[in-house]
Amino acid sequence: MGFDQARLVQDIRARRTRLGLSQRTASKEAGLGPTTISRVERGSPPDVKTLAHILLWLDLPANRYFEQRQTSQQVTPDVIVDLPSGGQLLVEIKSAGTGLSNREQAQLEHIIAAAFEAITVSSVTKAPQ
Repeated sequence: MGFDQARLVQDIRARRTRLGLSQRTASKEAGLGPTTISRVERGSPPDVKTLAHILLWLDLPANRYFEQRQTSQQVTPDVIVDLPSGGQLLVEIKSAGTGLSNREQAQLEHIIAAAFEAITVSSVTKAPQ
């Protein structure tokens, strides 16, 4: 599963241009450090948390940026998400028969957890006063 950095950069630039935003302002809107969008646009691959913030800002799905392996039969992994009371989010992907490697499975678990964290932080930050 490959990550399409060029497509991400294209989408970031398109949104920034459409909204007339500088890289610094776009970073701030996405909840990132002031130079993060600039670094990503210059080719530095985003970490999982940064990608989650950018995807929320773009309002686009993560699968848009990941190449899908062609298999004779498409199998969707089971995703188990649990949030114990007062605990940390637990994400487990059951990927038997999907063709996902252990590394890819772990990456997806991290992406889901980071996206959940970004959404909950964003919801708390934007909660009505």
